[in-house]
Amino acid sequence: MLVVLNLSGSASGCDLNTAYYSNNSDYKDEWVLNRMLPTNGYELNYSPNDWSGIIEPLTNCFQYMLNCQAKPWSPTQPWIFAQPGDYSHNSIIGYESDPDIIVYAVDNDVNYYNEEFNTTKIFEPIEKYDICPLGSYKVALVIGEYPINNNETGYDYHWYRQDSDGLWSHKRGGSPVTRIDSATRYIIDPELASRNYPDCNYSTFVGFFAVTPWNHMWGNMTDSLVLTDLSDRERVILYLSSIGAQTISGRAVYTLNIDESKRLKFDCDNMDGFIDFGGAFVPIDEEFMINRPH
Repeated sequence: MLVVLNLSGSASGCDLNTAYYSNNSDYKDEWVLNRMLPTNGYELNYSPNDWSGIIEPLTNCFQYMLNCQAKPWSPTQPWIFAQPGDYSHNSIIGYESDPDIIVYAVDNDVNYYNEEFNTTKIFEPIEKYDICPLGSYKVALVIGEYPINNNETGYDYHWYRQDSDGLWSHKRGGSPVTRIDSATRYIIDPELASRNYPDCNYSTFVGFFAVTPWNHMWGNMTDSLVLTDLSDRERVILYLSSIGAQTISGRAVYTLNIDESKRLKFDCDNMDGFIDFGGAFVPIDEEFMINRPH
């Protein structure tokens, strides 16, 4: 099955399918064709509304890949910017440039989850055109770079997941779920999609994986939420958000609006509930009231 797509990213048609239409004035008009990746019937429907509202700024691409918004051990609380390795108590923060470490951390999380819940969920490499085992769907991992101060380079990972109609969707940090790539085209194949964003160029394609969804969806659509029992990293993210700080997809490197010349990288495992903003220690509250964006 193919879907007709144009440069604006809008779809028209069902039985024909191209990545985009190119108006080449130097030679001729061309259709660029990409083969869709096979599905197995266990892919989730594309439903961005399930990730909108108050949960949107609290979740990221890793959670979207797993279909997991709430903490598995505390389903009434959102799992704020979960990272590979968090569930198995070995987060990959600081190692975002190493695909082997990221994949190893996710594998550990799934194994730990299976032990805790007596399940047989999988996370395993798969070839692009292979069909995923029953009960799982296909996801893809990429790694990108972005510049930071003093000519240093920061790294970020990103996940895509395949939807029930064969197209792909993703969620960049606290941004909305979308099926559009950085060139505003529908994503037929994440390996071939445009992944160069203004804040990060995801130039390294790591590979495809089959994953069983965790399906811990929060589902609380109230206008506000009191968050409790927060980890140090969750409290840091929420504090920085409360003062207008900017993040790169929820990673450990932040640009602080209160001091645009200074960036702060921290190790959450060694925090004592304070952040050093250029010598001024700022306490982090134990609870945060988050209002749903309108």
